[in-house]
Amino acid sequence: MTAKLRLPEPAEEKGKPKRRPIPDHVPRTMIELLPKQDDCSACGGRLRQVGEDVTEELEYVPGRFVVNRIIRPRSACSGCDSSTQAPLPSRPIERGRPGPGLLAHVLVSKYADHLPLYRQSQVYAREGIDLDRSTLAD
Repeated sequence: MTAKLRLPEPAEEKGKPKRRPIPDHVPRTMIELLPKQDDCSACGGRLRQVGEDVTEELEYVPGRFVVNRIIRPRSACSGCDSSTQAPLPSRPIERGRPGPGLLAHVLVSKYADHLPLYRQSQVYAREGIDLDRSTLAD
């Protein structure tokens, strides 16, 4: 009598959670940050655009949401292979999506207006913005 021993299959590894995209119905404002100079600082050669980085920031203007799209073109020098890009402006939360207006609105609603985060989350959901209570608490 032989018994077969079954080993449990390894569980699938969970990856990093991905951010949900900001809905398309929210109006967007384009902000383009250009480098301060058109010439290479190393060799003086002409810079050419090789790509761009786009950062979306969710902002709250009283009564409505707005997305600020910050576009930063990347430029490279054909002479010396150096590249340049305008720096990203300072933000209240590094690598975070909320703008200063949205953060101020959440804090004033919570502490001055005594509106709990779960209710704020429900208000934002009615406007088409899916912000979980746990995200607001971070």
